[in-house]
Amino acid sequence: MSPASASATQTAQALTERQLVEALASCPQLCDGGPLISIVYCCDPRRRRCAILEAALGELGLTVERFVEVAEENRVPVKEIDGTGFGNLAFCPSLLVRSRDRDEAVFGDEGCGLTKYLEYKLSLLKRLIPEERLPEALTKRVVERYAGVLLSEGGHAVKAVLVGNLEAGGLRVLRAEPLDAPEPGPLSEAFLGVRLPRDVLEQVDALVKAGLASSRSECVRKAVLLFLQTVKPPFGFRRPRSPRSSSSSGSSARGRA
Repeated sequence: MSPASASATQTAQALTERQLVEALASCPQLCDGGPLISIVYCCDPRRRRCAILEAALGELGLTVERFVEVAEENRVPVKEIDGTGFGNLAFCPSLLVRSRDRDEAVFGDEGCGLTKYLEYKLSLLKRLIPEERLPEALTKRVVERYAGVLLSEGGHAVKAVLVGNLEAGGLRVLRAEPLDAPEPGPLSEAFLGVRLPRDVLEQVDALVKAGLASSRSECVRKAVLLFLQTVKPPFGFRRPRSPRSSSSSGSSARGRA
C-alpha cells in the first residue's frame, strides 16, 4: 500500500459515525454549496432533473440510476404535503431547508425523530459512497459561489451572489440588490462570546482540524443555527398536548426552497 493510500485509509477510519452524523446535521443542500455527502438530501431526479446532482454523482463514479435504486431499496414512505419529500424520506432535504414533508415525517406526532432521521441519511450515505472516499466527500463540493453584476434586458443592473456549477450549466441567484445599494454597516453582524467546557472546545478544534469547519467561530455559528432549526415547531406540526393543559402550541411556516 502506498503512503497516500495508507493515509487515506487511516483518515477514513478516524471518521466516526458521530462525526458523520454531525456533518449531515449541519450541511446545506448540494445545490446550496454543500459537500458531496449532501447527495443524501437531493431531490428525486426522476421528477426534478438536476445538473448539480449529476455532476456530484459523476465525481463519485455513480449513475442516476444507482442513486435512485439505493433510495428505492431503502424507501420510507412520507406524506406529500408540499412536495419537498417526493413521497420518500430518502429524498427529504437538509435540516437547513424548509420542508413540511420532512417535518411531518420527522417531528410529527408519529415522526421518527431527529436522531433516527440523521441515522437513516447516514445509512444511505454509506450505501452510496465507499468508506475510503468519505473524507473527500466531507469537503469536496461541485458548486462555487460567484459575485457579479446582472443586467436585465431593460438595462436594470443589480449586484448578485450566485451559486452553481458553470460546467454543469446551472447557476442560481442567492442574493441580489440594486447596484447603488449601500454596503452593510459594521453592525450587520454581532459578536457573541461563548464559554465552553474544555472537552467541548477540544472537540470543536478536532472538527476544525478535520476540515469540517474553517474555524471555531464557524462551528459555533453552525451549532446555533442548527439549534434554532430544531427548537422551532415545524409547519403543520402540533406539539403533543400536556395532560394538564388542553391548549396546543402554534406553528410556524416552513417550505423547501
